[in-house]
Amino acid sequence: MEPSSVIGLLAFFLIALLLSIITRPRRPR
Repeated sequence: MEPSSVIGLLAFFLIALLLSIITRPRRPR
């Protein structure tokens, strides 16, 4: 496995996590 592929995979996972947190539905207070 090339290090570049590992970096890309980690970057994709981090982006997906951030998007899930940002687009998470706001809880009505």
